[in-house]
Amino acid sequence: MCQKKIFIQNNNLSGRWEKLNRTQAVFTVGETEFNFGENFFSCVELWKKKVSSGPRLHYLAGMQSPMPEDYLEKLIDINNLSTDSAAYLIYHFPQSVEGLHVLSFLDDRIRLSLLIGNSQKLFRGLGNHIDPNIPRNKKPTVDAWFIKESQTSNSQLWSTLARLSSTGTSFTVVTEALNSTQKHLAEAGFNSEIKVKTGPKFSTISGNYAATGETKLIANRVLNWQIDKARENKTESNEVTVLGAGIAGCTTAYALAKRGYRVNLIDRHALPACEASGHHHSVLYPKLSFENDPIPRINLRAILYASKYYQSFWNDKVGKKCGIILLPRSNVEEKQYRAISEHTKDYEKFVRFVTSKDLEALSGIRLTSNSGLFFPNLGWLPSVEVCRKLITQSGIHICQSDIEKIIYNEKQESWTLLDRKGSNIKESPIVVLACSYGCRQFEQTKYLPLRKVRGQISYLPVTGKSKKLKTIVCGHGYLSPADKTVHCCGATYDKDITDETIRIKDHERNLDTISRTDSELGKIFLATSAKSLSGWAQFRCTTPDYLPVVGQVPDVKRMADDFRILRSNARASVNAKGSYLKNLYINCGLGSRGLSYAPLTAEILASEIANEFPPLETDLRLAMHPARFIIRDLKKRRL
Repeated sequence: MCQKKIFIQNNNLSGRWEKLNRTQAVFTVGETEFNFGENFFSCVELWKKKVSSGPRLHYLAGMQSPMPEDYLEKLIDINNLSTDSAAYLIYHFPQSVEGLHVLSFLDDRIRLSLLIGNSQKLFRGLGNHIDPNIPRNKKPTVDAWFIKESQTSNSQLWSTLARLSSTGTSFTVVTEALNSTQKHLAEAGFNSEIKVKTGPKFSTISGNYAATGETKLIANRVLNWQIDKARENKTESNEVTVLGAGIAGCTTAYALAKRGYRVNLIDRHALPACEASGHHHSVLYPKLSFENDPIPRINLRAILYASKYYQSFWNDKVGKKCGIILLPRSNVEEKQYRAISEHTKDYEKFVRFVTSKDLEALSGIRLTSNSGLFFPNLGWLPSVEVCRKLITQSGIHICQSDIEKIIYNEKQESWTLLDRKGSNIKESPIVVLACSYGCRQFEQTKYLPLRKVRGQISYLPVTGKSKKLKTIVCGHGYLSPADKTVHCCGATYDKDITDETIRIKDHERNLDTISRTDSELGKIFLATSAKSLSGWAQFRCTTPDYLPVVGQVPDVKRMADDFRILRSNARASVNAKGSYLKNLYINCGLGSRGLSYAPLTAEILASEIANEFPPLETDLRLAMHPARFIIRDLKKRRL
């Protein structure tokens, strides 16, 4: 019997999937080695036959190294698999970027999370924020494991898999080390039921996870502040209220609606995207580095995810995937761009280094720059239309109200939302704050160091030369191709200005920025008068570390008390878990890259609310966690 049939039959996937219903929103399969996609595509075909609607399939797959593209192409031809799904995987496969990458199939009915690199470490990271002793329905859980084990049986592997399992989780393992594997299985809490010899070297073992007793938390340097000590009290309600109908709120509402939640969207305006997300020509701006720090890694992961997320919008002629050329602002930056291109040389579908002779061919106009990075799968979008379409697709309606205060009602286990007059506008079991800088007005989130930064965009009339521009050109600023009769360029960045009025001197700054980006661009608009330009201005919400704030809102007073030892010893070990406000979440601080960050932060938050495995590894999620400022301030004795 071939391996894929062994895995599917011994986990009884066909029978289990026939019985799935709305009580289980997602079924999760874990595979420690992606095995060239054979098991995944077999699951795709079976899922399409057995599950027509409702539940979703989440496939977690570890992978030590990328798969050759030509192998997948042969796999499609040989096995007559779903060519659409396989072609999508081939095109979007993150060939040279290690970490956790999410791909969606069949209108997000099936989700593939690829853990590329040290897959055991990445699997372990998925469990770092989970208390293993809470009930199955309160935490993400793998329902069935596909495992092929080498001759060296690894006890740590099984303890990692046990942490991601719950009572009833099935497994099938093909192993060369039958005796040691059975021993490690028993030690980790797995019961072996079927043992079959499948060849001269391999044996197949199947069974279920049935742990007894308490499982210890993983000891790690990030302590356990990210684990909610009261997660078992998390509500099972499927009603959520999202405050804020900008790009953060609309993507979050959409992500939750896809998971079956009834979403209420409240904004102080009657229409979506009336403030910072109200730009009609937003650029999916790439900001990359080859460094291994959280910011560049998150930026890369976000832009990769966003480029796939917005493809359907571009297919529907919302905005345009015209490509982006990123020009270096100095000799040092040019060297960095060369390093980035070397770092991503196997992923030219996403970015490639181009020289001066290619710049004109790609952009459509002559540029003085010697080189740049070209991103063929990026472009621009009208964020207003993106927000409206997300709301329409998910069947969500906006309720107009200016919510000023939220209070938790312990007896009713819900949040009371009050407007400026003190009127009770809504009772909601779960609340998501996605109202940008407005999050500062709430007592629960006023501790956050959010900053309000003004940005102004200028609209430049088309000239004879400028209409030839085919791609967005970025450097000190950005210039987009003509949309009808105007180009969009910008943007200013001012921390101490609170006036929304369009300013002539900011138009002058934008024109100057275009000239500094590339002198040839400046010559094209040399005769353009700043006094004659129209524009748009609004306020971004930023953070001191330039990363978003996404996750469950902490109880500041209790967290400060539980981790107060960090004030005297920043490296101290603390056994305590974190204290969080029940069913209150936040998604804000997206700054200048809201369009890039929002799809990923929305998925992070929706996964957390729905008890699903997250789309990003642990250290990157913690870098955006709302409680990070409390822990940092304690260590620096600011709190």
